[in-house]
Amino acid sequence: DHFLPSFFEAGFGMASLSPLTLTWQGKSIQLKGVIDRIDVDPDKQIFRVIDYKSGSGTPSEKEVMDCRHFQLTLYAIAVETLFLPGYWPKDGYFYRIKQADRRRAFEMTSESAWQALKERTLREVFQQIAHIEALRFPGTPDHCFASCELRNFCAQESH
Repeated sequence: DHFLPSFFEAGFGMASLSPLTLTWQGKSIQLKGVIDRIDVDPDKQIFRVIDYKSGSGTPSEKEVMDCRHFQLTLYAIAVETLFLPGYWPKDGYFYRIKQADRRRAFEMTSESAWQALKERTLREVFQQIAHIEALRFPGTPDHCFASCELRNFCAQESH
């Protein structure tokens, strides 16, 4: 793959920029955000999303693939929807600035694998919204990402 850095601080949903509209089972939400970097391989019509982190904690690839942390997956949906229609995400990375390293968040072997991850992500996002609308905030220490500051609190609350 021959990725070229192509977009930096690509915003959506702010000022006059179109938001990302997500739809799942008849419900819709609009999101806004800023994607730190998007690298593109125009020959293969694939892209990579990159988020720079200043702290030491980043979600693991397993947490992203299990849809317990979906920042980069939502960014990838935004890219394919708003910036690069017809492209699909090959992978996503967190770059930890202080450690000067990168950690893979996800890697897709095919466009169909991406579609499956996207569906799981949308389902999880809308399940979280349903919990918020119902004012249900259960402790989830087993599903919390490793660097969550409230992990121990959730563990105590769930017993």
